[in-house]
Amino acid sequence: MFKDTGTTVVRKPVSFLSIAALGISSVLITAIVSVVGLAAYSVHVFDKKTSDLPTLIQETVEILPELRASLPPALADTLDDVRRPEYRDSLKITVKQTAKADRWGGRKVGVVVENQGDEMISLLSMRVVGTDEEGTPVTEKNICAATPLQIDNDWRGPLMPRETRRLVVYCHDAEEAAEFTSEITEVRVWQRDKTEKAQSKPASAKGKTDDDAQVDEDA
Repeated sequence: MFKDTGTTVVRKPVSFLSIAALGISSVLITAIVSVVGLAAYSVHVFDKKTSDLPTLIQETVEILPELRASLPPALADTLDDVRRPEYRDSLKITVKQTAKADRWGGRKVGVVVENQGDEMISLLSMRVVGTDEEGTPVTEKNICAATPLQIDNDWRGPLMPRETRRLVVYCHDAEEAAEFTSEITEVRVWQRDKTEKAQSKPASAKGKTDDDAQVDEDA
């Protein structure tokens, strides 16, 4: 006799992939906001206090500890790396291809990176190139075997000393490729001494200020 005309509410459970995507998005948004905030703060300080190049350099050196202190530790440590092209001699890279291309013409290529040195690699970018029987390039792929942070499949994180990283690369239009080779384009390693110095510097500066204040009171 009576019909229920109310609104029906359907609740759908949140999947694991959705939760993971939200988590990764939160990390990326936090990193972007931090970088934008630092850039805005730097521009404000430079515009307010600097008028020539020597003053600009001096002000930059003075505010670096303050900028670093405002970053989360995971992001602050990523600033303490240096380009080390010669460290490639401590790397052993092996590239292995699948037997044949799939029905779309692509191939999965296995890449093995061995860090045989004593340094932690913060960034290792490279190119995987497929050539035909005559040595002509027919496909290529740009990848990062090591990154400052680990977020997803493309951001694999740093590569520790004496560790081996294995990854899979999918190359398109690789049906004519007879051989795959690798080319290193960037190597950066983490500087432990620089991080420890940056962490201890604020405490030392504070102690010096307190001593100076005590001297003034005694005088």
